[in-house]
Amino acid sequence: MKKGKAVAIANEIRHGIHRRKYTERLPPDRQLAQDFGVDPKTIALAMSHLEGEGLVTRQRRVGTLIRPPDEVAATVRTGTAVLLMRTRGHLFGALSGVLAEMLQSHGYCPVLMSSEELDDASIQPLLERVRELRPEVFLVETSRRDFPIEALREALPAHVRLVRLGDRSVMQGNPYRIEFDAKAGALAATRHLLALGRRRVLLLDALFELPPHLYPETGHYDFNMGYRRALDEAGLAGHERFFFESHDEAETSDRLRDLMRGDERPDGILAFGDFRLVRTLNVLRELGLRVPEDVAMVGYFNTPWSLATHPPLSSIDVDMRGVAEALLHVATADAPSKVQKIAPRLVIRESAPAVPEGMAPR
Repeated sequence: MKKGKAVAIANEIRHGIHRRKYTERLPPDRQLAQDFGVDPKTIALAMSHLEGEGLVTRQRRVGTLIRPPDEVAATVRTGTAVLLMRTRGHLFGALSGVLAEMLQSHGYCPVLMSSEELDDASIQPLLERVRELRPEVFLVETSRRDFPIEALREALPAHVRLVRLGDRSVMQGNPYRIEFDAKAGALAATRHLLALGRRRVLLLDALFELPPHLYPETGHYDFNMGYRRALDEAGLAGHERFFFESHDEAETSDRLRDLMRGDERPDGILAFGDFRLVRTLNVLRELGLRVPEDVAMVGYFNTPWSLATHPPLSSIDVDMRGVAEALLHVATADAPSKVQKIAPRLVIRESAPAVPEGMAPR
């Protein structure tokens, strides 16, 4: 988690430098640690990212100096790898750190750029920065569906493959894509819940707020299809159960309470995201329901949320190192596949324990 936090802080400071919040030099590490609410070691890690990009230099008894833009552009080495992606939160904070670490171990200089605050005003400065860096590797992960992909391609060197991480609904014209195999993950998790004897398995997700025609191109749809396939295999076609969260947390909790009080309440829950099960656990405790005895649960992404709850959550791991290896393969192979699907792995913990030997589904 410290590496992921350091990457996020480096990203914030980089934005501050480009927007002239910081000029000539950065505040002392201890001051930055107070500003960001972390320990000085995390700030040191963030500084190492910025120093590796050539954006700053660190001198003993002098501090951290910001290099002039023309000097940065002249000294960036050819092995630059740009990661334009979200860097906050348990999933993307950790993933961006893993990607940067593996790229660095393969001789690249990773440069992280945030896609979280990518508005119209920041597009042109982003493209100019890409032209300066002339990266050898470029990965983009963004939820912005009007991303100017053609302008980005023109900013990149002609031989560089633009690689997108995410589902099919964003940047549909880009040929190279890395995606999590959400269908296989949901299939494995639902099969596990069924093998534990659960027959009223609920799929927990959020309301889909994009145009309906985009839904079949998303990981949410694939997750739904994996869940349905497992039920079909078990002879439970037509017994699907869905619960969709809204932006109103109180309203969502009230609906969840009503659902779990009913005679036909779910005895198994599969959630698109570990964090969605935190609220569910609180509701179950209020109602005196036990996990996993009364309700077994499996989350998605295997983030730190899965270990922060009681009991710890079984979850579908999305193999972050596999994402990094796929990126390197697409960037360097002679003729890589257009789509790299990252195989999931079900991690068994107390919320949906291992199936006892010899146990058959009810």
